[in-house]
Amino acid sequence: MKSLLLLLLISTPLFAGDFTILEEKKSKTDLLTVMQSHVKKAKELKQKLFIQITATWCGPCKRLQAAMPDNLMQDAFAGTYIVKLDADEWEDDFSQINIKIKAVPVFFKVNSKGKATKYSLDGGAWAEDIAINMAPPLKTYFNQETR
Repeated sequence: MKSLLLLLLISTPLFAGDFTILEEKKSKTDLLTVMQSHVKKAKELKQKLFIQITATWCGPCKRLQAAMPDNLMQDAFAGTYIVKLDADEWEDDFSQINIKIKAVPVFFKVNSKGKATKYSLDGGAWAEDIAINMAPPLKTYFNQETR
């Protein structure tokens, strides 16, 4: 079972093991450069890189986070490297990496240049925000080969 780490760093690891989830805090470094560094780290770990856009005020985002210890969610996220970006904190920088926000939470696959692809999934892909509903579409999304 992964454990929640409470570290106050620019990139805060939330989970690590079969998958990695990092919360990226805004810094003076531009977002594209930040994401390019994550491309390298994800490649070293042999994990698929995704961005998760979240917000502190977002109820579904909080429920998604709360469900992470569930074995179904652990299985769904296996093999991923997730960089969590707060929608309000990073909003002015999203254009650098081709992100346009329509809903939160939302996940974007990241290409080898550190930019988001059009391959995305948002909370509309499942019903109630509980692990048994969220895990199957997330697992399918994370494991599909992208165009």
